[in-house]
Amino acid sequence: MAPSKKKEVDERSTLQKMFSKGEEFDKETFENFGDVIFWGKLVIGLVCGFVCGFIPVTGVMGFGIFPGITWIVINWYMKSFLAVDEESLPPSKLFFDNLQVSFGGFLLVWIITFTALHGSPQIEA
Repeated sequence: MAPSKKKEVDERSTLQKMFSKGEEFDKETFENFGDVIFWGKLVIGLVCGFVCGFIPVTGVMGFGIFPGITWIVINWYMKSFLAVDEESLPPSKLFFDNLQVSFGGFLLVWIITFTALHGSPQIEA
């Protein structure tokens, strides 16, 4: 009987894999890579929302901060930290995947923090 070729199972948690610098990632070795990017973007959105609410950012500038910081962090994480091949996982695809959820979290935290710290504007009749 020939020995069966079993796929090596990596027993490390997703968080351990997420912070392993220089490890190669592809769909076979790390099937939860999309989940890591999703949760990373959600955390970025929550932090950006808190910062924009703490520093009273209003208007279009606040809407530009979130996608700009998200794009920069995802590209840095993929290129510098993980060394992911751009042909197999293009950064633009990872940027737009689940962007709505993280943008919703950003808006929610931004509005709540801004309103709690600075109050809502008073409209005089």
